[in-house]
Amino acid sequence: MALFFSIKHKLIVLFLGLIALGLVAIGAVSFEVMERAAVDNALHTMEGMVEAKVHELDAFQQRARDHLLMSVSHENFRDYFALPEVREGNRHEADGRLLRSLRQEEMARRLETWTQLVQRHFPVAEACLIDNSGQEHIRITQGSPAPVEDFSREEHHHAFFTPTLALPAGGVHVSQPYMSPDIKRWVMSYTTPVVFPDGTKPAFYHFEIALDHVQEFIKVPTATDEMETTRLLLLDPGSGLVIADSILPIQLGLKPGADPDDPQNLAQYLPHASKLFPGGGFSPLLIQMKRESSGRGEFSHQGSQHYMAFKRLPGTGWTLAAVKSYAGLLEGGVSLLEIRHRLTLIVLAVLSLSAGLIWWMAGRITASLQQTVQAMSRVAQGDLTQHVPAARFGRDELGLMADSFNLMSRRLLETHSGLEEERNKLMTIILSAKEGIVVTNRTGEVVLVNPAAERILEKDFDQIHEEGLVNLLDDPEYIQVFLSTEGREMPETVVYKGRVIHFYAATIRASEAEGDEGIIGSAALLRDVTEERKLQNLLMQLSYSDELTGLFNRRRMEELLKGEFERARRYCLPLSVLFFDVDHFKQFNDTYGHDMGDQVLRMIGRTSRDHFRTVDACCRYGGEEFCILLPNTGPEGTEIAANRFRERIAATPVDGLKVTISIGAVSFPQSGGKNGEEFLKKADTALYAAKRGGRNRVEFWRDEAKTPSS
Repeated sequence: MALFFSIKHKLIVLFLGLIALGLVAIGAVSFEVMERAAVDNALHTMEGMVEAKVHELDAFQQRARDHLLMSVSHENFRDYFALPEVREGNRHEADGRLLRSLRQEEMARRLETWTQLVQRHFPVAEACLIDNSGQEHIRITQGSPAPVEDFSREEHHHAFFTPTLALPAGGVHVSQPYMSPDIKRWVMSYTTPVVFPDGTKPAFYHFEIALDHVQEFIKVPTATDEMETTRLLLLDPGSGLVIADSILPIQLGLKPGADPDDPQNLAQYLPHASKLFPGGGFSPLLIQMKRESSGRGEFSHQGSQHYMAFKRLPGTGWTLAAVKSYAGLLEGGVSLLEIRHRLTLIVLAVLSLSAGLIWWMAGRITASLQQTVQAMSRVAQGDLTQHVPAARFGRDELGLMADSFNLMSRRLLETHSGLEEERNKLMTIILSAKEGIVVTNRTGEVVLVNPAAERILEKDFDQIHEEGLVNLLDDPEYIQVFLSTEGREMPETVVYKGRVIHFYAATIRASEAEGDEGIIGSAALLRDVTEERKLQNLLMQLSYSDELTGLFNRRRMEELLKGEFERARRYCLPLSVLFFDVDHFKQFNDTYGHDMGDQVLRMIGRTSRDHFRTVDACCRYGGEEFCILLPNTGPEGTEIAANRFRERIAATPVDGLKVTISIGAVSFPQSGGKNGEEFLKKADTALYAAKRGGRNRVEFWRDEAKTPSS
């Protein structure tokens, strides 16, 4: 019996029993529960895969919309339909071919060049410009312009015609797939209207993108083992058609012998989901996909259970699904079953040996430890004043344990009191700080948010806790990169909800540990610097603005001119400058006084801002001299804008007095020039020519123009 006088030996016997009980508990765990946990984990991985692919497909569609809107924003579209001969209506030859003037031909060639440039940067199979009568004006198919005789007059029959013309400026209509008679492949179209400032829509611009690109997204290989056993399908739940399949090749070209001008049935080209998974088990999942934007499902196919995770692709009505068989989803499932059988045998064997010992020893040890356990439980609940009478246990290990417990309890009480005092000081500082502070623990859970952070982020603690540290600024990628790089070469100032926020975040590490094991949490510091930035912007605006007219001053004009001229020369873009002054301004000042002269300059400043585009830069060069920079504007547009502006000034009296201006104009690349300073001098030369020509006129710089002598 001496074997059982030592607590060590008693615990050995007890642990043997506990091991047996643990094995019984493990053996009693339902294998179905273990299997479901593994299935859920695998389905979660599939959902992540689907989410990533949906994001890629949606990003491709958004890039298509962005390229379409960027293309139609080119001023040549509106200039083309602003031509008088275009506004008068289409004229046709006897054979029905569209008849275009020389100006139309020139503008059409510019639009074709621009469209070809866009096609080189984005996979647009065909681009068309169609007016609101259904007449084609431009068609670029796979980089090649179509001849005028091929232009259709019947485009109003297309399904996208009426919906597109009903869109506002910037709206994009995405069509259902159809067979393109020109490229002889199934395509999707993206269309947007050409909108004039008065709201009229003379035409719309049209992209066709081959459906093959969608299949390429599905077939992109990855380095993960998950893709090796996963089948990706892009389906139309309404029709049950499979748009793309990562395993089965789908031919989207026109079938041999078919007439491209005849209507084509998409169902003749695409397989139906029921053909891929016969037996009817997949049909309920199609119904589920119609109702839900994302979810999970399972079905039986070829005698095996299959699992699926799906998510709807925004803007199309299609759904991306990942399908995996039971064997692929739960690799090692057979091994789990074998482990269960072996574990059951071990449990039965150990249980038979240890059950009697545990029954006998439990009563002996439990009575001795019960008082200590109760005291420990109260300490765990926060009562650090607990004390165990050591004499009752004698001088064996239980007595030593009682002494150690009492010493530990006293020291815990002392340490807790000191920590509580320091914690109160720290929390007072954090809660009263004007800077926002957010702290997480080792697992990334948000554990502290001060009032300043809630005010700056406009979120309460519950929302911040639920979203996590990486979603503080609704830009998880930015914060993840910031933490991983420790903020190196990352912007520390961001715009959030209309305010400017100075942000800093860092990972908190224990000084004695290294790597991930040393991470004990993360912290973020936020400061609202909106007012500081407003003051900086105001000072910058004052340094760049002319106080009297509100236009840019000469220094800002010279900076802008230098940058625009370099951009125009590098990318072969048109650029024009208007340099003008007030006719007889000195005589005007001498006759009516300087206050009246200031009113004239203010009127010119207001009229300049109202008349010219937002991309144009209006500057006061000095005195009564002004300068207008017109990016992406050639001689024709410059002459029209300059004369309208001159007429508008003449039609705007100041206190009943008529004011006129003389304008010198110069355009690049027609004028040449090495730099912006030389370019501006040519505009000044043209201004002198306008003065000599009688004032109140527009004069372009020419090689034979000479600067008048002073």
